Amino acid sequence: MKENIVTKGSLEIIVKDSATRQTLERMSGDNLIVSGGIINVAKLLGGDLSGKSISKVGFGEGLADPSPQDNALVNGFYKNIDSVTYPSMSKVQFTFSLAAGEANGLKITELGLFNADLVMFSRKTRPEILKTSAIILTGIWTITIN
Repeated sequence: MKENIVTKGSLEIIVKDSATRQTLERMSGDNLIVSGGIINVAKLLGGDLSGKSISKVGFGEGLADPSPQDNALVNGFYKNIDSVTYPSMSKVQFTFSLAAGEANGLKITELGLFNADLVMFSRKTRPEILKTSAIILTGIWTITIN
């Protein structure tokens, strides 16, 4: 029997040319699950009505390293998750996309997962992507519970 539960997140982002759909960049790495996300999960488990499932992804321009106290993105653009799947008993995957006409002009340096009330669950920083109509982004955010 396990006494400690470890939650880990990883993010894969693919940047594609919006006209040809050719992959321009692929990036993956672990993310930080923040304090607000842990509290939200505890509320979900306890049946507290203020706890809500993850339903949004956000793109922002923040430059600070991820911290457990993070709760918002700088100049954030938020949208609904495209789909949720369960590839194994201990994993949930959130797929998302950012279309050619969305968030143009945003200098994307951070991403986050959020519930419907924009309570942050996790955050990942990355080198800047200047979002223009010439590119689309797709991604898979995986949360693993061990």
